[in-house]
Amino acid sequence: MPLNAETITNKQQDESVIRALREATATIHQRLHQHPITTHLTKPSLQLKHYQLFLQAFECFHEVVENQIASLPSLYSPVSRSLLLKNDLNSLNITSRIPIRPELCLDNSEDDFLGLMYVVEGASLGGQVMAKNVYQTLGFTASHGASFLNGKAEQTSFDWKHFLIMLEQHASDSEQCTKAALASFTSLENWLWQIYKHTTK
Repeated sequence: MPLNAETITNKQQDESVIRALREATATIHQRLHQHPITTHLTKPSLQLKHYQLFLQAFECFHEVVENQIASLPSLYSPVSRSLLLKNDLNSLNITSRIPIRPELCLDNSEDDFLGLMYVVEGASLGGQVMAKNVYQTLGFTASHGASFLNGKAEQTSFDWKHFLIMLEQHASDSEQCTKAALASFTSLENWLWQIYKHTTK
């Protein structure tokens, strides 16, 4: 298809959405990688108690995320990550749950859905790295105790690229997408610190 002025402009706008998201979320993304609850999962010193807290905290967060998704005009139906987390906890015979939930409130638009899913789908890539260490240190696999982190395994990278294409095609307001992504990251960060401080008192 020949390039015209409109095609070039649309392509530049598409690229600017992804660029804006990456730039705006880079700092908080890095902080989350270094958070005590998440960073344990990348270390050879990982213990079951660290992994249990990770599963419990993320189960709560993804329950809230999925409730939020249900109220937004969505472009596709994402996999239930809270169900995967429940399955992991149950397979490890961990019955205790965190009784409170994080806060997350987004505006009602497709751009908010895309901003939220940018956080959720992107996290699946990091989950692949964590899954390898969880297997090496604790022996948990996709079929026993680590279905959340393993996700779709080799297909995860393909799904992420597919999501970015969807983002490029459907995002109408990069500022709103970025606002929703930052709100989602901030909700997760605040939640993890709340849980961590409570459990280390």
